[in-house]
Amino acid sequence: MLNNESLERALEQARELQQSIIDAFSKATDEIKPQIESSLHTARDLQATFAKHMEAEAEMVCKNTAAAKSRLEDYLTLGFHALQESSEQTRGLAKKMIQQAVKVVDAAAAAADRSTAAPAKEE
Repeated sequence: MLNNESLERALEQARELQQSIIDAFSKATDEIKPQIESSLHTARDLQATFAKHMEAEAEMVCKNTAAAKSRLEDYLTLGFHALQESSEQTRGLAKKMIQQAVKVVDAAAAAADRSTAAPAKEE
């Protein structure tokens, strides 16, 4: 099913996003910003996936996808602020981004679970 495949891909992207910010945090301070930029690129791709998926899904799944999209928007905001801050402030924001990435993965997983549990609509 295309929608399930789409959500599985979104979940995979969310996990990549989480790993990229964890990798960024483990790097030296001067190497964090390029990693954050990379994770923001992944986040924007994931945001587009969520938006596309929301157009085609049932209300319950759409609510879960909307929650995941909201978490992702918070992540993007943190990332954009991190790119504008000093190194020490960037590390603090990177910690918050890690926490937010976990929430994105959890929300994407919930949306994927709801998608597979939702009965197929026949029209």
